[in-house]
Amino acid sequence: MATYEILKIKKYAALSIYFNRFSSLISEYGYTILINILLSRISVQLVMYFWVVKCLAAIVTNRINISNSKLSRKYLLILLEITKAILLFLLGFGLNHIIVLLVVFIIEVVNVLFSSLLYSCVPIIIDKDSLIKFNARYTSIGSVSYFLAPLFVGLFINKSHFLLFAVYALLLIVGATSLLFLPNISTLNLKEERKKQNLNITLFNILRSKKIALVLLSGVIVGSIGVVYDTYEVVYLTKYLGISDSMYSFSLSFLAVSFLVMSFLLSFVKQISSHMKAFALGLSFYVLYLLLFSTSSNIYTVLMSYVFLAIGQTMMGIIETNYFQLSLNMKELQKLYIYSETLHSVFSGIAVLVIGSFAFLSSHLVLVFRSLAVFALFILLCYCVFVNLKKLSIDK
Repeated sequence: MATYEILKIKKYAALSIYFNRFSSLISEYGYTILINILLSRISVQLVMYFWVVKCLAAIVTNRINISNSKLSRKYLLILLEITKAILLFLLGFGLNHIIVLLVVFIIEVVNVLFSSLLYSCVPIIIDKDSLIKFNARYTSIGSVSYFLAPLFVGLFINKSHFLLFAVYALLLIVGATSLLFLPNISTLNLKEERKKQNLNITLFNILRSKKIALVLLSGVIVGSIGVVYDTYEVVYLTKYLGISDSMYSFSLSFLAVSFLVMSFLLSFVKQISSHMKAFALGLSFYVLYLLLFSTSSNIYTVLMSYVFLAIGQTMMGIIETNYFQLSLNMKELQKLYIYSETLHSVFSGIAVLVIGSFAFLSSHLVLVFRSLAVFALFILLCYCVFVNLKKLSIDK
């Protein structure tokens, strides 16, 4: 196949993924918000069960292997999106809460399979020199979707739950249709892919690869602390700092814009000379967010901490993704994504449940936040020490 034709195919493929992620992530974020609200109206315990189900789904997905499917990856991705759309549509019929949790479980399994499959295809579809720009734009689209998703819920939640679920299902169908423009992986040049190491990826093998293990575990642990912050921040801000609901909403909008700006700026970066050092910089900003947020006394320091959050999380996410894309082949990436999601779900799920069981007062929550921030600082210091060891020499 001519080089010009390959470049043209890859250009349309990138646009196809962007469009799919825009529509599908609005659906994914929106359905999560909506289910949380509906279940909380029945029982607070059901909300806890919802997150437990999401955690179990990530664990179960580890046992499912779709890489050997007879379907091409392109049509397998489309099939998974359509499956999610059908399941979301079913949720609109006001099912029993036990059946709802069962459907949510299946949706989450399908979602992890889809995301891992798409994640593993990106380095084949996108040129190596364009990966950082692609990942930055991908993150920007996620920020826009994250910003728009609550608006859909706010507009329709008091009118029709069925309509909301129908809209989410339609968005997934639209996203699935855009994937028709993806090429078949076999039509692209896989020479670079074959050069990459071909490990039999298990969690044990990942942890034996010191640099991958270091980036993965540092990101998962600190990210899980961030989930605890996300879960209880509304209590911390409104009860402890006394911030109004309208100001809290403004702070979330400010955060979304900060993420968008940071992703846009990173899209101009073409190469990273040292992924390990760059990840350390992103991790440092993230820890600064945790420390500043947990010691905030007013809305202005909270907003400043959100700037650090946007810088740190965006840098960590894009650099980690780019490093793994350049280091592993397609099947390894798919397994790594699933392991990463599983670890993140387990760590954050346990942390949220344990902390929620005793931090029932805002004053207790302050102590928890500050303790977790100090622990995150310890993780950062450990990361920096290990990076400077000779056995973990910085990649050139």
